[in-house]
Amino acid sequence: MTTAQLSNSINSSKPILNATTLQQIKMIHRNTDGFITLFQKKSDGTKRQYHYKVNQLTPEMLNSDGWIDFDTFISLNSFFIPKRSLDCLRKIQCCFVDIDCYKRGYSIEETIQELETKHFGQTMPIPNMIIYSGQGIQLLWTIQFMSGLAVSRWNDLQNEIANKLKYLGADLGAKDASRVFRLAGTFNSKLLAKGYDASDCIVTCDILHQEEKSFHQITERYFPELYKASIRELSDLQKERVAKRQSKKERAAKRKVKYLFTPYSLMAKRLMDLFKLAKIRSVKKDTCREYMMFLCRYFSLQLNNDKDQAIQKMRELNSLFVHPMKESEFLNDTKSAEKYHEQGGILLKNETIIDWLGINELEQREMSTLISKKEKNRRKALKNRKDRHDNGAITSGQYNRKRKLTMLRAINKFYLLHKQYPNLSLSQYAKKLGVVKSTVLKYLKVISSNSFSDLYALVMSGGTPSEYKAIHNKEITKTMAISMITAALITALDKENIHNTNKERKLLLEFEKMLEQVYL
Repeated sequence: MTTAQLSNSINSSKPILNATTLQQIKMIHRNTDGFITLFQKKSDGTKRQYHYKVNQLTPEMLNSDGWIDFDTFISLNSFFIPKRSLDCLRKIQCCFVDIDCYKRGYSIEETIQELETKHFGQTMPIPNMIIYSGQGIQLLWTIQFMSGLAVSRWNDLQNEIANKLKYLGADLGAKDASRVFRLAGTFNSKLLAKGYDASDCIVTCDILHQEEKSFHQITERYFPELYKASIRELSDLQKERVAKRQSKKERAAKRKVKYLFTPYSLMAKRLMDLFKLAKIRSVKKDTCREYMMFLCRYFSLQLNNDKDQAIQKMRELNSLFVHPMKESEFLNDTKSAEKYHEQGGILLKNETIIDWLGINELEQREMSTLISKKEKNRRKALKNRKDRHDNGAITSGQYNRKRKLTMLRAINKFYLLHKQYPNLSLSQYAKKLGVVKSTVLKYLKVISSNSFSDLYALVMSGGTPSEYKAIHNKEITKTMAISMITAALITALDKENIHNTNKERKLLLEFEKMLEQVYL
């Protein structure tokens, strides 16, 4: 059927927004606070995709913006941000399966009868909704909201449902959490192109009930093995919570295995790193394009098991290159990605990918997962340093300064004590200061220097920089002179020193600035 014939057929019986459309939207998304995606394929081959909050999907908006037309789809889950991506899942609120029964020789009526006889209420719950999308049907179960982080457990349930209905034509590649289904009340252009009457090409849906079950209720009754596995997982989580209440040392040991990727999340992060690397290099040069396109196709297939979506991802990546490849070229060069995917996948280490793509150390700092052991250790060191700082630990520089100040205060305390009681023995000095005799002997050696006395007196009297230079001689090193002057300043500025006046404090603060010019 030509484009003109399609247009005439559509105009002859154009659908309008009906109650079923609104009921479908309301049942799927209920009270979600995330973004909902509307996707449409137009007759000229172009596509459009927009994201809305549930309260924005009003009848007026759907009609005026042209969504109630043909080939319009709606996302079955919601997203944190206006982006239909598994990494951005906000809430998982449905389980579903797409059954292309015509591919197995079943009519829609025969398929419904088979489901009612052998499956509904027996091997799986009765669905809340059946969508008649064309030559097949789509089953949808509303479930109690699950976090987007629980996508791995949810995927297991999706796989179980799809495998049970595989013999009826269940599409094993249409079960990811970012999937879209046709919107009720819109046209299916594929049927129009095959010559069906326009009135028979409108998507409809039947709402069977509004009961909402939890993940555990469904698995406990219909998929006991999956239920046991999820209970074991929850048990492990509870044990982990108990472990967090244990001693700090034990919690630190647990933390070593905290940051692990699942195979699914690892593929998603690696695919994101490919796009990030292409953006980094887009302003410089094209390098390793063939390897990047191969990895893009392979990771996409592993994530979604969708060949068309993998090719679309390759087109997006190709557009980031300084010199994009021809589509026929990158499709032919990366055919092996499909072969490896169909054979169960291949093990690719980070070191292998980094070597293929020539990712240098600066580029690795922008990556999420494509990093070497050296970069991993660098990040770990930064994190440990931040953790120590957050827990109140001081840096090595702060520790050394504190230790030095403690030593200088001790020398000055000894100097004042020796000045007041010059005839005490080493043992008596040690007892009064709370140190051993060898330490007192070191203090005595320092203050016995003529330079020390001259410097100390000069500090207290407020000398000039030239006078300090004159005192600096072979008997006392530059470092020792600075240390002793700093010690005198500390003593003079100590609030506990009752002999210190405000005038002296001000004079000594000014001298500290001059000291930097003389010695530092």
